Parts: sequence; structure tokens; C-alpha cells
Amino acid sequence: MQKKLPLGEQVFRNLQNQILGGNIPVGEYLPPERKLAEQLCVHRGVVREAIKRLEERGLVQTRHGGGTKVLNFKATAGLDLIPILISHSDHLDLDIMHSVLEWRNDLASAMSERIALQHNDESISALYLIVEQIENSSGQLAELQNLSVSFWDEMAETSQNIAYRLTFNTLKKAYEPLQDLLRAEPGNKLIDVTGYRQLLLAIETQDVEAAGKLASKIKCPVSVLLDSLSEQQQQTNVG
Repeated sequence: MQKKLPLGEQVFRNLQNQILGGNIPVGEYLPPERKLAEQLCVHRGVVREAIKRLEERGLVQTRHGGGTKVLNFKATAGLDLIPILISHSDHLDLDIMHSVLEWRNDLASAMSERIALQHNDESISALYLIVEQIENSSGQLAELQNLSVSFWDEMAETSQNIAYRLTFNTLKKAYEPLQDLLRAEPGNKLIDVTGYRQLLLAIETQDVEAAGKLASKIKCPVSVLLDSLSEQQQQTNVG
């Protein structure tokens, strides 16, 4: 049984979803705190805290005496909004997920190039162990995705770059709403580990250019899932 969210969290998510869903358009103003509190049947302090969180997320701007204005989040929000955009509605936005995968490929390439410049045998050994686990996996997408995340998590740590590390943390959160879909995907999937091994060889030989190119070409389980969902969507549209 899913635990009921605290009242403040419910109000915050309600307003956030309305903004992200376009129900409160960019440039519009939220009702005054007192009126919002009455509409939502909550204390005014709960509304004030929710608006503060919306402002911290880059969704609104509050000016003393001027009200609370909805912003264009594409110009004002940060990467922490990505997981929210994926999960805020009842359906998965495939366009957003494809953007996330492009982002993932660019990040993988950048991390791999950096690691190739400064590689050490100890970190490479840990990565080879994860690749062996991928080879010996059951082939279920959810399991493969967890192993893929473990591989790139180790890569992020090995890069010794705090920006890459924190960016990858956000990417991991973006994947979380997909767990149920990954578990529900029927049949076993074969993920070619050749790309992983070629990448690690490029890192070992400090071939920076090859490492970057190979990393961006490794197909992650989420991309397999999206291919399947896109195909289903096309079939539905044709039907």
C-alpha cells in the first residue's frame, strides 16, 4: 500500500504538475496565497512553503507586492527537473526520454575520454567485473539496467570530476520512473558486451578519441525499452 504524502508535499506536487502540464501557462500569475489556501483547503503557511519550493526549482518567480509569476522552466530550471518531467504525468514522454539518452551518450563520452587520459589498473579491474556480470545476467531488462547503471556509476566515480559525478546522479534519478516498465518488458534481451570491452581496451591504451566514440555507441537497456515503446506507439497510430 502506497504511503500517503504529507499535505505540504501534495500541495507542492499539485502546483508543480499544473505548471509543467501547461494548466497554468507561462507568464500567468498564481492566485494570492490566501485564495490558494482556501481553494486547496490548507493553511496559508503550507501554500507559502510550496511556492518557495517552486521558486527554488525555477518554476515561478515571486516579487513582494507583485504576485507569483509562472516562468518558462526551459530557461530557468536545472537538471534536477529532468526526473520530474518524466514522471509528473500519467504517460511516459518519449521525446523527453530520447533527449535524456542523448544526454547520457554525451556524458558517457566525456567521462570516458577523461578516464582514458588518467586511467589506473585498479579502476579498470572493477569495471571488467561489472562487464562479466552483464555477460552472465539473465537478460531481463531491469537487471541489465541495474548493471548498466553500476558500470557508469563506477565510470563517474573513476572520472574524479565532481560535475560528472553529480550529473550522473541526476541521470540515475531520471531512470527511476522506468523501473516498472523495464520489469514488465517481456522476454530476455541480449546486450552486446563487445562495446563495453572495446571501451575498456581503449581506456587501457589511453586512446582518448576511441574511448569517447565507443562510449557514445554503447546501447543501454533503457534505449532498448524506448525502441520497443516507440514501435508500439507507431503501431497504435497506424491502427
